[in-house]
Formats: sequence, structure tokens, C-alpha cells
Amino acid sequence: MENEERKITLRLRSEELKVVGMHCATCVATVSRSVSSVKGVVDVNVNLASGEAKVSLSNAKLKDVVEAIRKAGYDVLTQRATLKVSLNPEEVERLREEIEEMPGVVKAIVNVDGVVYVEFNPLSTNAEAIREALEKEGYKVSVLAGEEEVPEVLASRRELRGYLYALAVGVAFTPLTLIFQYTGLTFLALLFSLPVQLYSGLRFHLGAWRAFKNKTTNMDTLVSLASNVGWLYSLYSFLIGGPTFFDSISLLITFVLAGKTLEAYLKAKSTNEIAGLLSVKAHVLREGREVEVDSSKLEVGDVVVVRAGETIPADGVVEEGMGEVEEAIFTGEVRPSRKVKGSPVIAGSTLVSGALKVYVTRAKNRTY
Repeated sequence: MENEERKITLRLRSEELKVVGMHCATCVATVSRSVSSVKGVVDVNVNLASGEAKVSLSNAKLKDVVEAIRKAGYDVLTQRATLKVSLNPEEVERLREEIEEMPGVVKAIVNVDGVVYVEFNPLSTNAEAIREALEKEGYKVSVLAGEEEVPEVLASRRELRGYLYALAVGVAFTPLTLIFQYTGLTFLALLFSLPVQLYSGLRFHLGAWRAFKNKTTNMDTLVSLASNVGWLYSLYSFLIGGPTFFDSISLLITFVLAGKTLEAYLKAKSTNEIAGLLSVKAHVLREGREVEVDSSKLEVGDVVVVRAGETIPADGVVEEGMGEVEEAIFTGEVRPSRKVKGSPVIAGSTLVSGALKVYVTRAKNRTY
């Protein structure tokens, strides 16, 4: 019985996914329910603040989990890479299956000429890791193209860009709608409110529709319901010669978008600042010698040397040395924290004094 339990435990693996489009507790519940419905998912924990879902899998495929989240109306941040693999035509299907079995790989498309298109979870793997895994299997592989953006930065930029486009349309057309509404040119007010209602408000309408399909409600439901009911009533009232509220509907959508855009801007700004802190060079011990590498190339188990004034390149535990570390940006603590052997350290914090050898416990720009 114990052996069976051990086998089941060994088959479990964990994936952290960056979920795009969550705004409230209802979104969290919807994503959790959708992921839990996938056969082979043992546990799921969705965090609204970080926008991440931690999923424990047994025999489930990551592709099925990602599809479940997207089917629920949200998106998962993934990256793509193009590889060139030397293989025989009859090996195409086997190679595709091997790649899709790798941790962090969502989907693979293999052509008979050896060109491989891979979609992967950047929080779990990257193009180089996939290349190395294939080379261990005996394939000759080269990376033709791969994204190197920090995933959190990529997601925050996409979100901000979407809000800015929608807000720009609202800001451009809402004042004109107001002018036409108050000067009695109601037909023009109707026309100029359409871009705001249909384009700027589209993300709210789509969000409300997704919530409806998942038998729940959220903030998008409130905004979409209010704007649609108000606009349709105004259209009916216009046709029978009654009062209209096209200006109010445009103002509602534009003001909500302004708040959402500001929130997305602050999120993108803080994400960029943290990514900047993490984009540092690290002095890692390799075969008894110090080698300077980019912090994004560090792996769990590496030992890095950090001296006074340097930024700690990755999360880890002090293996040797003593010093004081400035962690105010993460903990809010004004005074530097004293670190000795066994003390945890956070990527992006600064060693104020002393010298440390840090055993890397989490790498690839991931922090506590």
C-alpha cells in the first residue's frame, strides 16, 4: 500500500501559470472551478494579487489545463519558440509526443522538415531548456527563435496596451457625445456613442458574457448590464421622441476604463521596476571558479557570491558568510536585515555590508 502511495506521489508535478484577465474573487472562483474540472488535476490554488494559478497534476496534460482556462474566458501567458531538429520523417509524431510530455510545454507542432514550433509556460521552462532536453535524447537541435521577455512584464504590457486603446476611443468620442446630447443633436449623439459602447466597452461585454456562460456574475456584468440597458432604452426613447442618455452611458464606460487603465499602468510600472532589479549579473561558482553570468541563466542549486553593494540575483539561502541586506522594497522594514548561514534572501534585495555565498533555491526571475 505504501509503495502505491509513493508511486502516486512521484507522478505528481506542479505548474505555475500566469492567468490574464482576472479582476475579482468571482474570476478566481471561475478559474479554480474550470481547472479543477480537468481530469488528472489534483489541486489548484489561484491567487488574485499575483494573477497566478498553482496547479498540481497527476496524469493531466498542461495543454488541457490551459485550454480549460481559455474556454472559461481568460488567457494564460505563454511564449513560443521555433527549433530546428534533425530527424527522419517517421519520427515526427514521436518527437511531438516527447516534447509535449516535457514540463512546462503546452503544445508542439513538428513539421517533416524538422522545424518545431513550441508553445510553453515561461514560468516553468524556456527554449534553451527544451533544446537541452532534446539533445539528451540524442537529437541535434538549434533554436531559431525564442522570446526572452520576463513573463510578468510581457503580461502587464499587454494588459496596459489593451486598456489604453479602449480609453483613447472613449476619450475621443465621449466629449463629442456630450456636446451633441446637450445641443439637441440626439441622432449624432447616438452615432458618436456607438464606438464607446461597442469598442471601449467590449471588454466589459465579453467579460459579462463569459461570466454568464460560467453561471456567475462579476464587475463586468454590472458595467455591461448598466451600459447596455441604458443605451438600448435611449435608442427606444429616441425613436418615440423621449429623453435619451447616450452621454451618460459613454461617461460611465470611459470613467471605469480610466480607473482600470490607471491600475494597469501602476501594475506595469512596478513590474518593470522589479524586473529591472532582477536583471543583474551574477558571480556563480563553477568548478571552483567564479564565472559571471546573467541572473536569468541561474538554476536551482547554483552557488552565487554576493559582495557589499551588489544586488542579490536570485532567491536563496545563505550557505556561507555574514552580512546586512536591505529588503525595504519587499518587506517595508527600514533597517537592513542581518543574514547568517541558513538565512533566506530575496532576489532584488541589496547586500549593504559583508559578503555572502548564496545557494539558489528559486531562479529565472521568480521571487518569494
